Amino acid sequence: MGLLAECLSRIDALGGAAYLESSNPANDRRYASVGFVPRDRLVLTSGQVVTTMWRPQQG
Repeated sequence: MGLLAECLSRIDALGGAAYLESSNPANDRRYASVGFVPRDRLVLTSGQVVTTMWRPQQG
């Protein structure tokens, strides 16, 4: 999560929002804890589920 925190710090300094795709449902709570909100779930042809997440502009 250190790399994500560093990236989010830079994004926040620029006044931007952030998007990510989570391919591991076990990580969704971690992303939610730093402000990401699930947007959609994509089911790939392999059956793997990918959750798209959005973090609105902070501050």
